Amino acid sequence: MSIVISRREIFVDKIYFFLQYSSKFLFLVFGVIGLQYNGYLYSLIGIIIGYLIGKLIRWNLGIRSNDKLTDFIIRMRERANGGRRSLLEYFLEKARGNEFTIKKCKSIVDKYDITMSKLQKTLSIEEKTHLLFKLDQDIKEISYAKE
Repeated sequence: MSIVISRREIFVDKIYFFLQYSSKFLFLVFGVIGLQYNGYLYSLIGIIIGYLIGKLIRWNLGIRSNDKLTDFIIRMRERANGGRRSLLEYFLEKARGNEFTIKKCKSIVDKYDITMSKLQKTLSIEEKTHLLFKLDQDIKEISYAKE
């Protein structure tokens, strides 16, 4: 089954990518703004505010660590168990026009769990690579499927 991704979904995915990576550097931006405004004290305050805003954005996007797959699966597991969407998730899903329902989240978590159990039993690197590629494809198909 091929995945058909609309221009709207691609645009919102780019916004997600931008928020994800710019949130790491907000402390620098706010620090420079503070320094330009009125010296080192405001720079320090700007760094702290930028760091906190960056952390808030990352938390709202479901990013808890540097491992993107694990973060995504943890967030899908939370959503599959009835967890609410964060504010940023809500706006991104509405803009995308394709929401992560409980059914989708459960499907993703089930595919992940099955693949991880198969990975533990497999010794071949080629087969492990194939399983991870198949998991990636399955997650994309579920994520972009219209309900």
